[in-house]
Amino acid sequence: MPFRRTLVVALLCALPMLSAAAAEEAAKAPETIKWILPWKDGVSLTYAVESTSNDGTTDTPQSTRMTGTDVVRITESSPEGFLQTWTSSGGKFEIQASNQVAQAQMQAFADALKDLPVAAQLDAAGNFMKLRNMDVIVPRFQSALRPLFKNMLDAELAKITDEKARAKKQAEAMPLLDRITDTITSPAMIEGLIAGNISWYNGFVGIDVEPDAEYGLDVELPNAAGGPPIPARLTYSLSVSPDDPDDLYVVFLQAADSEKAQDALRESANRLVDGKISKEALAEVDVGIKDEGLFVVHRPTGVVEMFETTRTTTVHGKEKTQRTRMRLLDGDHDHVWKDEDTDAPQAASKDA
Repeated sequence: MPFRRTLVVALLCALPMLSAAAAEEAAKAPETIKWILPWKDGVSLTYAVESTSNDGTTDTPQSTRMTGTDVVRITESSPEGFLQTWTSSGGKFEIQASNQVAQAQMQAFADALKDLPVAAQLDAAGNFMKLRNMDVIVPRFQSALRPLFKNMLDAELAKITDEKARAKKQAEAMPLLDRITDTITSPAMIEGLIAGNISWYNGFVGIDVEPDAEYGLDVELPNAAGGPPIPARLTYSLSVSPDDPDDLYVVFLQAADSEKAQDALRESANRLVDGKISKEALAEVDVGIKDEGLFVVHRPTGVVEMFETTRTTTVHGKEKTQRTRMRLLDGDHDHVWKDEDTDAPQAASKDA
């Protein structure tokens, strides 16, 4: 059924996945360069943040943009690791298609999560382990997401002019909406949704590798929907800026697009709707997920000065891209994004 296929596409585009921690897997080689640990008691970093989404998988392509400020602080430390607390403020949401109703709904969602602290537990090497304050996060997300999902359904139902047909469609949709809402607002899904960029931000701290060499490993990503782990291939490299030896560039690519990965992603989508999508419909879904990104790191301190990550979800040849980038507002670095006035992600450079 077209409705089921559309649902699968939407669920796959929304599926959260955590990164693989590369630091533990980095191969050692002579004359290596190490990304040193930046964390100690009292460290506080402030970033300008921009998140954009361009969805070409739907009948009506849509672009959104979210801007704000994130503060990353170390609020606890011990020999076992660190507690890294993230707080966001000044969030502003825009929909490029000038859909004022949808923009107002998303702004209300952003406002509902304003100043929500997100406490990430890091291990002693500075890599992400888990979120530690889910008891605070989950209720806030549930109260913010439920009215958002209901408003989205109401907007679709309002397009049906026949009253009886609209009532019938609502009766059919409500149980499914309740199920999806309960699943997406479950602790596992919310942690996967929130922790994605946090795990990438912390995923490469401590790598000790040969510069300008590519490293790769096969990984299995935890599946927030409760299905099988998702196999992927992660590659990454580190280089020293030719203009400033204090600048390190780290780039990565993680692709989950093998047939085995597609099977896991299809099953994950089906789990969200209690297995109500037929095997035939699932088998027709052609899907791949790719995460790529880059860091500009201050070599003497290990502090991230610039960070960008982009997820591309491809379904039946159509793409949805979601990009988040952060620029450190502290210190005296003068890095800027080359694509400050465009939508194409590129490397950061002092000469842009």
